[in-house]
Amino acid sequence: MFIFLFLGEGSLFTESSPPSYARASQELVIAWEKLYPLPFREILKQDPLKKGIQTEKRKDTRKVWMYNFLVFMPKYDRRENVPVPRKEGREVQVIFLWEPNHLEEPYRLQLGEWNGN
Repeated sequence: MFIFLFLGEGSLFTESSPPSYARASQELVIAWEKLYPLPFREILKQDPLKKGIQTEKRKDTRKVWMYNFLVFMPKYDRRENVPVPRKEGREVQVIFLWEPNHLEEPYRLQLGEWNGN
């Protein structure tokens, strides 16, 4: 007897190869919204460090996929206690660590250079 179980988006899955940068870009937006109160305006560049998709292996044999992005973060003004983005801002390097099999906290973000922590 065979039982087939179809799992929906965002559920537990195993991937032998890392998800693409296109998919990671979509997940970066979701992760940013969960972790930071103000959104970035746009992804300027995928893999600006030219390192490709890297793998971080944990002691417990879990894999974490590492991606690097350059995003534009606008400056914000407050009007009636609501943040309003300005045209000016700055470019921010983002290291996106994604562990799709970790259901509780699949994302970590580091702004600036990767320090390995």
